[in-house]
Amino acid sequence: MARRGLTALLLLLLAASASALARDVTDAEYARFPRLYHLDDYSACLAREDGLYCLGSFNLAPLADHSPLYSMLEEYSLEAHHFNRTQLHRGYCVSSRCAALAAERNVSRRFERCAAQWARRLGLRPSLARLHYCRSHAQEVARAHSPDPLDIPQRLFLYVLAAILALNVLGTTYDVITHDNPKKNWLSSWSLRSNWRRLTATHEDGDPRLSALTPVQGVRVLLMVLIMATHSGCIQVMLYLYNPRWIEQVSRHPVLMLFLNGTSIVQIFVMLSNFLLGYNLLLYTKDHKPSFSLLPYIIIKRIARISPVYLLVVGYAATWWPRSGAGPMWSAFAGAESAICRRKFWTHVFYINNLVDPDDICLVQTWSVTHSFFTVTVWRIYGKDKWQLLHIGLVYECRFPAVDTQLHIVAGALSLWLARRRALALRRLLLLAAAASALTGLLAYVFHWQSIVYYAYPKYGLTFCSLQLQEKTRNLNTMYKGIRSFSWLYQAPWGSLAACLIGLLAAFVHFELQESGVKVTSLKGVKWLRRLYSMTPLLVVAWILAGNWLRGYDEPWFTALYVALERPVLSLLAAGFLLGMINGLECWLQQLMSWRGWHALGRMSLSVLMVHWCINMNIAASRLQPTTASLLSVRDCMFLLTGGRLRGDELLLVHGGGAAHHHGGDAGAEGGHRTAHPKGDQTVVAPAACRELSLLNCAIFKSECNRSWTIR
Repeated sequence: MARRGLTALLLLLLAASASALARDVTDAEYARFPRLYHLDDYSACLAREDGLYCLGSFNLAPLADHSPLYSMLEEYSLEAHHFNRTQLHRGYCVSSRCAALAAERNVSRRFERCAAQWARRLGLRPSLARLHYCRSHAQEVARAHSPDPLDIPQRLFLYVLAAILALNVLGTTYDVITHDNPKKNWLSSWSLRSNWRRLTATHEDGDPRLSALTPVQGVRVLLMVLIMATHSGCIQVMLYLYNPRWIEQVSRHPVLMLFLNGTSIVQIFVMLSNFLLGYNLLLYTKDHKPSFSLLPYIIIKRIARISPVYLLVVGYAATWWPRSGAGPMWSAFAGAESAICRRKFWTHVFYINNLVDPDDICLVQTWSVTHSFFTVTVWRIYGKDKWQLLHIGLVYECRFPAVDTQLHIVAGALSLWLARRRALALRRLLLLAAAASALTGLLAYVFHWQSIVYYAYPKYGLTFCSLQLQEKTRNLNTMYKGIRSFSWLYQAPWGSLAACLIGLLAAFVHFELQESGVKVTSLKGVKWLRRLYSMTPLLVVAWILAGNWLRGYDEPWFTALYVALERPVLSLLAAGFLLGMINGLECWLQQLMSWRGWHALGRMSLSVLMVHWCINMNIAASRLQPTTASLLSVRDCMFLLTGGRLRGDELLLVHGGGAAHHHGGDAGAEGGHRTAHPKGDQTVVAPAACRELSLLNCAIFKSECNRSWTIR
């Protein structure tokens, strides 16, 4: 019954998705297309003494004046939802695929001529647009037996790691010896026991004003999970794909806008961060005179808290990451990103990585990584400029590098200034937020910036999160490189300034409600407020999904207007929901987000969010064959239904012969290279439920399903 219910549910989901798809070519016509991606057997190739493996991209041109196939590819590529099919990406074992070219000493020319031999039978002429690498058997053996010596950055990373571990040991030992002595020194902050207590503490008996902010923790964790899930999906499809047509088809689904326009969700974090900063400072100014002398401390405290984890992960990516994996795609993707991290490491130290060479991104999460946690902090002033920390109350803070660090300085200074003029604060913040939105729209009009929804298409290499800009001379892994709207609008602090000001506005509104003793639940119009509050999450989703229709209007004035309103409207909706949630307008979502289990998860979020990209990239980029993108993964299905581990002899997901069955593939004529299994098609054994779901996925989406299913 459980399996039937799951199958029925997935049938409904898939049927709903299928309704949004469109068939642009017939299956017979599509079968004539050359594969967009192809990889020969990397390990087997370099195991031979004369082995030579090359990875690169080719631009196609017709071999003759008139080529029906090329005309079809060119016409197919004009559709925004389609990949550029006139550029192909290949990993060839040149030594065995084109053995007759062994006399050619120039490896790039040899690679190009080898591709030309295959393409000639299709009436096409490839030209090498980008060579990622050509690797020989001798180089592979040398790398395996004589790895490169450690350089200075790699040694420094080891020294820093050893110092951190030593401090953990010393801090834990000191904490155990001194027990609960209140006069412990700073060394106890490195104690594993002390940090475990902080991780699992709930602070339920703290200040009720701050306890009301508990649901924010759950909201943040939920949004974090969605962001990390999106990044995981991005990695799966930013590499070589076995079935790019599935991406082309599913990209038409309106619901996908929640992922394509996911950068707007970051605005909720910006709003939350500055709301909590502003509210924190307002609580402090109740008993102390606001002073700009606090601003340096606020900045230093923020950097000191976030930098260790942040810089440690960036340092790892810049030094040891390339040594942690291998495979045909590894150096072209993880290796290339690591080189960017090393070159731009100093910009991460000063939190200006989104302003210096913004086209080159090291770890996508670092431009807007969000981390929030509870900390016990307040200031006591001694004299004019002296202060120290005291344990007095529970304060909720947000942390994330780059954009928010830059806005944090602005918000801190603005909060301290407006705290002296609370009577005019709301009006001034409203005017500033409106001015920031207008400024963003004006800049968008002058520099022709657009919302991400206008270039969230496979045509521009956008697969789930726009990680492949497939222009003729660009790297596959470009992370929106060359799109100024992303570099100078979405990554820039002025693009998020309105959300920052709206967060401060919400903080002042909430503080004034508390100070005046106004109970939102006792207002005359509370009935309508509750209805509006309950509808706000739906309005947030609806506003994001509206991008599906709004991107149909491309007049300059309209795109600029949409840029001016897109993020502020989302931030206003989120701020309204936040104010209702912490002022007693209860609903099931508020109760869910108040669960005490979110506390520990929230405190771990920065660490998890920082490392998830490297871990997922290690898994995906180390694969020896193109990735199969699908709504239903057979591997995930096995885990969900059985809860057990997959064994290679029990489940072999075959793309074997996939290239041979695909008429435009790279097998057959040039040495019979198969995509996944050189020994031929394999028999796949899987539970009936998984078999049905996989075939269902194939039938509805018309994916390239060349799997052979049998029941043993």
